Amino acid sequence: MADHYIDVLGRAIWEYDGKRFSLDHYKAMAWQGLEGTDVYENKPQAEKDAIQAKKSAVLQGRNNTNCNDHGN
Repeated sequence: MADHYIDVLGRAIWEYDGKRFSLDHYKAMAWQGLEGTDVYENKPQAEKDAIQAKKSAVLQGRNNTNCNDHGN
């Protein structure tokens, strides 16, 4: 079930952000809400590291004080 919603949320974030990164990067963003859950914690460490790296790439250079920031 988690994978289904990761796909849905990732695609929504991808489209909202103008598809500036691969869809996999935005799916990584969607995993943030599941960090600490069994489904996330049971992933291999290499997969969790990849999720964190992709999430960081999307967030790098963003202004977290402005929720309307599109990275422009």
